[in-house]
Amino acid sequence: IHIDATDDDAIRQFPQMRVALVSGDHSQAFQALRFFRGLLSKQDNPPVGAVLKAGLLPIFVNLLSSADEKLVFEALWSITNIASGTTEQAKAVAQAGALPLLVRLCGSSNVDIREQAIWAIGNLAGDCVELRDFVLASGALEAISSSCTPDAPISLLRTSAWSLSNACRGKPLPDFSSVSPLIPVFARLLKTEDTQLLEDVLWGLSFICDGPDERIQGILKHDVVKYAVQMLSHPQLKIKAAALRLVGNVASGNDYQTQEILHHGALDAIILLLNSPRASMRKEACWLLSNVAAGTPEQKLLLFQKNIFPRLLVLYKQSSFTIRKEIIW
Repeated sequence: IHIDATDDDAIRQFPQMRVALVSGDHSQAFQALRFFRGLLSKQDNPPVGAVLKAGLLPIFVNLLSSADEKLVFEALWSITNIASGTTEQAKAVAQAGALPLLVRLCGSSNVDIREQAIWAIGNLAGDCVELRDFVLASGALEAISSSCTPDAPISLLRTSAWSLSNACRGKPLPDFSSVSPLIPVFARLLKTEDTQLLEDVLWGLSFICDGPDERIQGILKHDVVKYAVQMLSHPQLKIKAAALRLVGNVASGNDYQTQEILHHGALDAIILLLNSPRASMRKEACWLLSNVAAGTPEQKLLLFQKNIFPRLLVLYKQSSFTIRKEIIW
């Protein structure tokens, strides 16, 4: 929605629009919500602070319980935009009591409402560890996972995977018991050909297994490594990067877990990634190889059989300190 007014002009209309929101007249409320949604959807400096200062967020949250789906959707959109702002603004959404209502709307029969609610939750989960843990404790993951069905629209699957992935990221790591139920969900979605969906699924799995061996073991039970290794040869760099992090995290585990990536032929793909145009990927490829080099005698021998060390010496001469450090390690 295009607002033909400066921010100051629009803000002067806030009192009038607030009256419309609480008037009980659905038509007036709908027009007011569209007004605010348009303002908050601006790419450059949306007036989120002014909306919060005017006390409009609690009204938006209250409208999430409306029986009018058009009002619910517009209110959801504004809340989603507020949650995508600063950490303070995202926390304001949580403090306004929006999360339980967002979780409930994840089960809406209206697909647009369901996706918008999932999007808003993803914004909260991805903002900071405090909000991530708040989302994890809300039952949101189960509600979002229920949308990841084979017949779901691809847009809904993309938003769901992105939101679930956000709930798995951040340090300190989320409790494994909170995110481990997502492994079979991600494992099913991993077989997609949609690159946007695939990228978020791979990152979600990599976040889950970024840590102790028991976290890595959790994904090995679901036949994930085979598909991740295949994705190391994907034509798109963003897919290779996500797959490399996942495979690298598995390689950082115990000898048995490292063997899993070798069993599926990861080294051949890693050798090619040593020539990646992206420096961060060359670095992570070397990091992965260092974990193989720390493995069993048979795993070390495989590095020699693949003639990897001469390649690393050539790369060393061409590289920055961060990559050289991994090669020396």
